[in-house]
Amino acid sequence: MQTITNVQAANIVNTLQSKQASNTSNVNAATIINALANVNATTFATLTQASKVKCAAANKAQNFYKVTTQNVTLCNSNSSLYSNAVNKQTTKAFTALPSNYTMFNNSYSVVALNSNTNKHYLRAVVNSAISVVYYCANTNTIVSKQHVAQYLTASAAKAMLNPSTSTFVQHAQVEHTVIVRTFALQNIYSINVAKQQLVC
Repeated sequence: MQTITNVQAANIVNTLQSKQASNTSNVNAATIINALANVNATTFATLTQASKVKCAAANKAQNFYKVTTQNVTLCNSNSSLYSNAVNKQTTKAFTALPSNYTMFNNSYSVVALNSNTNKHYLRAVVNSAISVVYYCANTNTIVSKQHVAQYLTASAAKAMLNPSTSTFVQHAQVEHTVIVRTFALQNIYSINVAKQQLVC
């Protein structure tokens, strides 16, 4: 697994903060939809993003970020990428429940939150992690997962330190290992897809 360096993590977090403040990121709904314009069904992409870790109320002064680079699958059709992936793992016919997100401009991968359509996300199946680090903006250093966990609520710390390797879907009585994520566009630093690179 490649590792994001301390300098790279600082640059990713600082750049994202600057772009969020000025709302000038080049990674937005329009540029991603344009990059996927010639994709007929699914395609692989490499995604680098940073999301702030929510600490317990007593530790809200801490500023930790999870910085990841992942190999993901994006879909540019109205088919259910999630349901299809789960159906490959189970003998039961699986259909996902209605989503909290709706397609944005007819793009399956770029979605808007149903309750606030001004918030845009990238919907993807995560295939593998290339690099995962935790960065502390207060000290400008990469820290361990264990270090971050001590500042979280007990349940969040448990989930971080002992992540589940599978998901049980109650309504369908199906267990699977498909990982679907909706990444806030404002947290995406870069994406390589369809022979194009978008950098915030």
